[in-house]
Amino acid sequence: LSLVLAAWSHRSQTAAGDTEIPPDEEISRLSRMTRWTIRRAWNFRRQRHINLQELSAVLREVRAWCEEGDWETRRVLLSDSRVTIGAVGKGRSPSIPLNDLLRELMAYLVFGRQDVSLLFIRSGSNSADAPSRMLPLPLPSP
Repeated sequence: LSLVLAAWSHRSQTAAGDTEIPPDEEISRLSRMTRWTIRRAWNFRRQRHINLQELSAVLREVRAWCEEGDWETRRVLLSDSRVTIGAVGKGRSPSIPLNDLLRELMAYLVFGRQDVSLLFIRSGSNSADAPSRMLPLPLPSP
């Protein structure tokens, strides 16, 4: 828990004053050391922009928790999409299609009493990318 809190509290300010979440090496290392399993997998019916697909994956996971009756939970998701992390963190986006997904996500978060935090992880350490590239999940490394 302290690792997650340290990563979450470590932020840098950009010139515009927006908060940018740095890729924390500790999170990446922890991810590489973890034995992952595939809980859910799906094919997108049509190919959309990667930002829409990344946010759709978060939405599908949160929706599944609610449908399983897993209420009042607090979870941390790892994502290599800064757009997804920023949009979920702010609850809005300049993109209309992303806002449509965010409205649905927020309904599940509020009514399902879900507390979700997204942490940035480097793409090379994101084990969730392997199955999307038709590769096996990587084995844990020391």
